[in-house]
Amino acid sequence: MAGLAACTPGTLEALTGSCGITAPVGASDAAQAYAAAVNASTPGWEKIDANIEVSGNMVHRSDLRLQIKTDARFALNLRDIEFPPDAAPAGETLIAAVEEYGAFLHHGYDDWDFYVVSDVEGTRLNENRAGASAHLRDLLDLPPSTCVYRRP
Repeated sequence: MAGLAACTPGTLEALTGSCGITAPVGASDAAQAYAAAVNASTPGWEKIDANIEVSGNMVHRSDLRLQIKTDARFALNLRDIEFPPDAAPAGETLIAAVEEYGAFLHHGYDDWDFYVVSDVEGTRLNENRAGASAHLRDLLDLPPSTCVYRRP
């Protein structure tokens, strides 16, 4: 769980605002690690959301770059989690969904025309990752997300 030490309960709200996640008392190590991974990435996701909102829902290349960077960190943190056997496939599914979305954004960053005309694909990939995250949270007995982010 390298890079997650900053997400202690005392600093959670300062780091993540209202979109942070707190693992319930007695939660498994995997659930706590998942919450820490989400909390470590939440400031980046919130910044992207705010950038898109401020620009009138316009996406800029810098938004793609920040999403790619934030999601790469999230996927690495997820890979460090030892999920219980019943949740391991869901963990792998989420990692794959995050990485597939990242590959899509990389392609879009390199070829802006591709990105602009591929909004249906971007929506599908984003929905896949949201569904995978919701399923994993359920398996880990974590509360569902209360946030919806605008993503590039």
